[in-house]
Amino acid sequence: MMVKKWSDKIFVILLIVAMGMLFNIQTLSEFPSHIHAWSQSDRYALSLGFIDNNFNFFKPQTFIKNHQFPGDWNVPSTESITSVDFPVHEYIAAIFMKLTGNHSPLIFRLYILLYSFFGLFFLYKLSELITGSFLKSIFIVVFAATSPVFIYYQDGFLPSVPSFSNAIIGTYFYIRHLKTRAVSNFPLSVLFLTLAALSRTTFVIPLIAVLGVEFLRIVRKESSFSRKAVPVILSFSAIGGYYFYNQYLTGTYGSIYLNHFMPADDWMDALIVIKEIFSRWGTQYFSLTHWILLLVLLVGACIWWYRTKKRINSGSWHFGLLFVLLMIGNFLFSFFMLKQFRAHDYYFIDTFMFPMLVLLILLLSKLPDASSLRYKIACEILILMICIPLVLNGVKTQQDRRETGPWDLTAATINNFSGSKEFLDSLEIEKDANILVLNASAPNIPFIMMERKGYVIMSTSAQRLTSALSWDYDFIVFQNDYFVADIFGNFPEIVNKIEKIADNGKITICRKNEKDKRTGLAGFLQIGDEAPLLSQSMSFDIGIQPLWSNINFSGDCYLSPSFSGLITEEMEFGPTFKINSFKPLAAKRCLLFLSCSFLHSEMENCEMVVSMNTGQKNFYYQSNNLKPLLKKEGQWEKVELIYQLPKVETPDFELGIYIYNPGRNKIYLDDFNFKIL
Repeated sequence: MMVKKWSDKIFVILLIVAMGMLFNIQTLSEFPSHIHAWSQSDRYALSLGFIDNNFNFFKPQTFIKNHQFPGDWNVPSTESITSVDFPVHEYIAAIFMKLTGNHSPLIFRLYILLYSFFGLFFLYKLSELITGSFLKSIFIVVFAATSPVFIYYQDGFLPSVPSFSNAIIGTYFYIRHLKTRAVSNFPLSVLFLTLAALSRTTFVIPLIAVLGVEFLRIVRKESSFSRKAVPVILSFSAIGGYYFYNQYLTGTYGSIYLNHFMPADDWMDALIVIKEIFSRWGTQYFSLTHWILLLVLLVGACIWWYRTKKRINSGSWHFGLLFVLLMIGNFLFSFFMLKQFRAHDYYFIDTFMFPMLVLLILLLSKLPDASSLRYKIACEILILMICIPLVLNGVKTQQDRRETGPWDLTAATINNFSGSKEFLDSLEIEKDANILVLNASAPNIPFIMMERKGYVIMSTSAQRLTSALSWDYDFIVFQNDYFVADIFGNFPEIVNKIEKIADNGKITICRKNEKDKRTGLAGFLQIGDEAPLLSQSMSFDIGIQPLWSNINFSGDCYLSPSFSGLITEEMEFGPTFKINSFKPLAAKRCLLFLSCSFLHSEMENCEMVVSMNTGQKNFYYQSNNLKPLLKKEGQWEKVELIYQLPKVETPDFELGIYIYNPGRNKIYLDDFNFKIL
């Protein structure tokens, strides 16, 4: 029997590791990206911050010197220290990075992945304690390990997965304490539950639920408080002590992490939010197969219990009470943080995933075990048939979650800032220079890649830009792709307040314009008079030119000499230029400089689009909404835009430049010019 127990455990370990590697082997070296790259890069930055501050645990820091709370990024500071829930996992990951000399995401991801393996293994042990069945416990492990949201964060950077694992481990030791009466298991239970709560506040709910069950046992004289007081007092002292210290950090330095409630406005708003949550994340929490299995098991367990009238034993009773307390606690938390669930899928791991697994264990414990070899073989085949689609769906959902395209601002930011450290080094910009980043999809990502600290602006409104330009910084950095639309379009005066030092085709380095030199966009970007690789000019006075389409002429309003272009309300697309396989783009990254004058009475959504595609697949797509760029109704306004075109790897592609008019506006346009340099 002992040999079989060990063989069972080895099989479970191999199964857990095999599933984990199947799901995550291709992403172990991946920089924080895709869904919630913002939160994940912040956690990665914490680990790098511990390496930078010589492992001062009580001064956690990232790369950002202006904090989100308080001030909404608009208050500069001299420190990058931030308050954060007990950052033990970021600290341990930093230690491993230091020991291995490898500061890449690989070390952090491996640490979280290994922690998830421990959690899943103890989930198996917990299930076996309650169900007494190897097969049922294997099924529960596969059920949990194939949750799409769990897989995605299984090798991520958030503390949700290790806290989830600690909650499972702590609960296991508590149930073991109930079954064996070994007092030594209780302090272990409290220790792991406390670690879970410290690093992720929502996991105070499992701690309170376990202590709630124990309190009831004390009331019923099934247990004694005196022998358990010390670990409980130490637990609450640690949680309370760090809470107040974290408040001190927030008050002294600020925070980049959310630390306030976000409930629904009213009951109607709550219903709308809940509908949005399940519409967006329902099949990411669990797949449709998971939900069907839960429903079938719920119905089956209820029918079996009703027909057999099987008495609930004390172990199941305590476990059932634990489930009830967990659900009550999580529903209360959800009430206060409901709006966050809409945006954060990992809140499911923080809250309802654990009680759902507790429910699953309870349901399976009510169903009969295999009474014969034939029945056992049939059950094994059935479980195998169920587990295969769960695993296959897990693989597919991770591919879906990592889909990217021109719309992926995080991927673009990572690409634009790749090599930025070396670029800044080549300009002899010091490591301790203060950098002001004017646009970023996630605040820490540019600084991690530059290996510098500084300030970040998450809103490029004229007011925010004006305020930020007055801060104490050494250099300004922006992404070329978004400068014209997101920065210059909102605050054209910026080209007179800063001056360009250098750019590498992806990002531009600037400093304050101390000489008050006045220049236009072309002058600021240092676009010279060199011969362009391609130049086109559409004045709407000489008829339709080759490579142009959707041209509509008007003599009602024009600049010069006698006609303009016209986009009517019926036209979804305005003037369009297309060229196939423009060979110079295969040699290098090129710059497209575009200008056009517009006149309108009122403006809804209308976009200037530059796209590159092969077949039906876009590999480059940039659009600029003209509405915020055109501020004067009834007057001609000139719009200047710039695009960084990629080096093309395929010989067969199409470059398109066109106006997309989904708002069905009536717009006059003239002097539509562009050149590729």
